[in-house]
Amino acid sequence: MALKSLLQDLTANLTRSTFVYLDSHAIFEDISQNYKPYGFENVDSACCGGPLGRHGGFPFGCGSFGQFCEDRTKYVFWDQFHPTEAFNLIAAKQMLDGGLDYVSPMNLRQLANSH
Repeated sequence: MALKSLLQDLTANLTRSTFVYLDSHAIFEDISQNYKPYGFENVDSACCGGPLGRHGGFPFGCGSFGQFCEDRTKYVFWDQFHPTEAFNLIAAKQMLDGGLDYVSPMNLRQLANSH
């Protein structure tokens, strides 16, 4: 929380500046742990993958030899490392319009409208 405190100090001391703290890890954890209310059906397997790697994703990327899921909007992970587009859209919405659990002292929409 030292970073959050530092950003508050910078905002107070640098006139005409606003620093926003964004906790992308908290957003990732929330969506990953509570995936069903967000419309996901699968958090354990990659949409693009095979028998290897974390979440069943290939450790070297997904190519023409990979197996693809039928509906990528139902998966949290695209491959062993990367979230799907559906996940990223939800995360971006949290950054833009989310509450103080994720973004403080204001979300990005509030920041854009404050100047």
